[in-house]
Amino acid sequence: MALREFAEAFAAAGNLPVALKLFHRERELAAQMMAANRDAALAELRQRFDREAQQRRLAQLAGESRLMGTQLDNRAAMQQVWAAGAAEDPRPVLSSLGDLAGEGTPDALAKLVEIAQASALDGALAAAIADLMASVAASAPEDLVLALRAAPASAQDPAVGALGAGLARSEEREHPFPARLKELAGTDGDAGVYARALEPRLDAALKAAAAARAAPALVPAGGAIPASPGGG
Repeated sequence: MALREFAEAFAAAGNLPVALKLFHRERELAAQMMAANRDAALAELRQRFDREAQQRRLAQLAGESRLMGTQLDNRAAMQQVWAAGAAEDPRPVLSSLGDLAGEGTPDALAKLVEIAQASALDGALAAAIADLMASVAASAPEDLVLALRAAPASAQDPAVGALGAGLARSEEREHPFPARLKELAGTDGDAGVYARALEPRLDAALKAAAAARAAPALVPAGGAIPASPGGG
């Protein structure tokens, strides 16, 4: 018989003190059972939370692993292009990257901006990268601007220089990129702000490229500057 029933029996018999003690004892036991059930439920919730936290951590580690793999792929692509710099014609190595970048593929555009740093290796590679930048700028101008904006400053400067050289070398008399950049500069938002900052940098790169193209005509093939007629 439960304590409550005992308490009710003693109360009916007129023994109220014992009935009250049994009633209070029954309440204490009920409270203890509720506390035990609550603790068990909280323990189960903690275990579930720990499992979910572990799953989130595993997912985070998997994401970090994928990111590391992408970074390794980028480095491998950079090394491939740098190795191609020793060849007479590096353009076949860049063609597939240019096709993807021209379609606006973000990863390909990011790699294109990154490998522009290889332009310093030699003239053939610099010319190939400049031509590729100009081609991508014609087919995916907005995407190229976004890729430049997302790149670190150390990669932006060589990429803008390569772009300027490519536009200066372009056979298109009216390349569409400068006009599209001006349109972007007239828009609001972060892209417009970056486009406005990019305009003078691109203009400087174009002037530098034009000066570099004109410089060889002022210097003989041997590289020596002729003396003035007066011998000075």
